[in-house]
Amino acid sequence: MNEILFQVKPILLYGKLNKEIDLVNALTNNWSDIPQKDTKKIDFYYQLTRLTELIKNDSKLPDDFKVPPKYQFILTHKEALEELSYQRNEVIHLGDKILAKYAYELLMINYIVSLIQEVFSIELEIHSLNRNTYCKINAINELSKLRLNENHLDNLSLTFNKLKRINHLKELGRASLENPLGMFECGGNEQFIECIEINQNEPLIDIAINEAMLRINIGKAHKIHK
Repeated sequence: MNEILFQVKPILLYGKLNKEIDLVNALTNNWSDIPQKDTKKIDFYYQLTRLTELIKNDSKLPDDFKVPPKYQFILTHKEALEELSYQRNEVIHLGDKILAKYAYELLMINYIVSLIQEVFSIELEIHSLNRNTYCKINAINELSKLRLNENHLDNLSLTFNKLKRINHLKELGRASLENPLGMFECGGNEQFIECIEINQNEPLIDIAINEAMLRINIGKAHKIHK
């Protein structure tokens, strides 16, 4: 929010224009005459409100006040951002409330994942969370296809299966943050790709399989001796 408002007009990051002289300067576009030094920035809620009002009134604003089109998706996600901010404050500042596990999953899956996708769409570089895994699955894209029912008791079996799928995709996404395999996202000729596959990817995959099998066998041995 900081960067977007600053990009439109730096003064939008600061306190309300509650002095008559500030209001006159704002209306006459004399922004440099409005004191900004040592002025406390407005908090997230007011930043979000100010930004969404600019977006909603885009057609009425002069070009100097328009929010760049690539950021206008924020209006669609205003309620999700407000809820995310509220939950953050409840946990960090008050420390007396935390969402139940299912409520947290519902908030993230039904509201936040689509917001993350929008943010990724305007980034110049591919974020590690937005990569395809080696098994050709993009965890964020797959999570965005799922929806949780607010009343999880309506169909416990369906809810349980969805949660298993969500947890599996979350683990894939977490693993993609430290994926050592060559993914060829920037392309490359056939000879280069084959070289990386043989000399880098295949040995790493073999090591991972052997480690997984070792853990499985240790687990089986532990059960036998219990």
